Amino acid sequence: MYATDDTIVAIASPPGGAARGIVRLSGPQSLSLVESLFVESASLHELCRNTPRSLSVRLRVSNLLENVPASVNVWPNYRSYTRQPTVEIHTFGCSPLLDALVKSLCAAGARLAQPGEFTLRSFLAGRIDLPQAEAVLGVIDAASQRQLDVGLQQLAGGLSKPLAELRDRLLNTCADLEAGLDFVDEDIQFISDAQLQEQLDNALRFVQDVLQQMQHRTTAEVDFRVILRGRPNAGKSSLWNRFARNEQALVSDVPGTTRDYLTARIRLHDVDCQWIDTAGSNLTPLHAIDASATERTSAVSQSADITVLCIAADLGISDWERQQLQQLDPKRTIVAITKADLVDSTMAIHEEIVAADWMSSVVPVSCVRSGGVTELEQLLAPLIKSLGDAEISVVGATSVRCHESLRCAAESLEAAQTIVQNNLGHELVAAELRIALDELGKVVGAIYTDDVLDRVFSRFCIGK
Repeated sequence: MYATDDTIVAIASPPGGAARGIVRLSGPQSLSLVESLFVESASLHELCRNTPRSLSVRLRVSNLLENVPASVNVWPNYRSYTRQPTVEIHTFGCSPLLDALVKSLCAAGARLAQPGEFTLRSFLAGRIDLPQAEAVLGVIDAASQRQLDVGLQQLAGGLSKPLAELRDRLLNTCADLEAGLDFVDEDIQFISDAQLQEQLDNALRFVQDVLQQMQHRTTAEVDFRVILRGRPNAGKSSLWNRFARNEQALVSDVPGTTRDYLTARIRLHDVDCQWIDTAGSNLTPLHAIDASATERTSAVSQSADITVLCIAADLGISDWERQQLQQLDPKRTIVAITKADLVDSTMAIHEEIVAADWMSSVVPVSCVRSGGVTELEQLLAPLIKSLGDAEISVVGATSVRCHESLRCAAESLEAAQTIVQNNLGHELVAAELRIALDELGKVVGAIYTDDVLDRVFSRFCIGK
């Protein structure tokens, strides 16, 4: 169980020296503990009169620090972040001073906060839900503008609100079903099978959309993954080196030089992405190393947001590449005809792709003559941006935690559809709906366990 009836304290500003440092308290004794450090006697309750206020004061922190200027921001009631009396002390950002301040407050009766305990109290008080709590961590850990935007959107309810509305609609549907079961002898129907089927269809479609949008957002390391694929010696490593602006990838005329995948973080027109070079795709591996390289390429390719399919002009287009063009999503695929300085061969491949009516964008690229590199950049940047605009705003931690619950909810909704279609009884539909509701409750935090809370809040730093 989590104690919420005591007063916690922690340094809330980043470590290291700064012009300003912050010490935060939350709990029933917050105001009186800060009062105990005042150089001049005063009552924060009387000064605030149950209204949030900011006051300039002087503090007696220790025998050596007896007249420290500070600003105290006071939230004396439920309007605070934790819905408890809360005080922030703003003073000089000197680490020894802030440590001494925390030590004095602990000596007066406060307890040092655990990682994420302020946000945990906010969640337990109903101030925020679980996805919003994870969004706080997403904002803190954001390494790019895109990640910050995602965290802020989720913190504002970008994920919680539509899922809560869906859960509310399903609760009403379940209530209608169970009310009908209570009056089955009177032949009173609260919801028709057609209405029920429509509501189940809409709910399942929404959950599946969220699952699909979450599929590649299971890590907060980067925004998008752009993967170079192709046969051995198709020019992938040369292209990777050009964009990564280094020579980390070995380049050789010997097929199969790249055995593992390489990654580099690059920025295209203010858009961050991970640039990944993979081993050549061998249809018939000659030995265990080839098989392992092919397996790794397949695994990393499944997480691709965008695929750059490299077709070498000197090798021509193969059956494997034709198969890839049929299978890959054209909206997420760009064909790079490498070694484009071989003009005649490049034109032949381009004409075949156009004639086959494959919808992927095609760009000839020559790393030797630097031709087509800028054109490839110009194709990638808006494609990444368009995918980003279509993505649901979900921080990585939420995506990892929620994926299994959403999958189970989708399975239960599919089972409910089948029951309705086969006229097997509304009581079975209601049972499946209750399972879906429980799983959605886990996502929004209406249903949780201590293990889930430990897993979510243990990743926070102290003071947040």
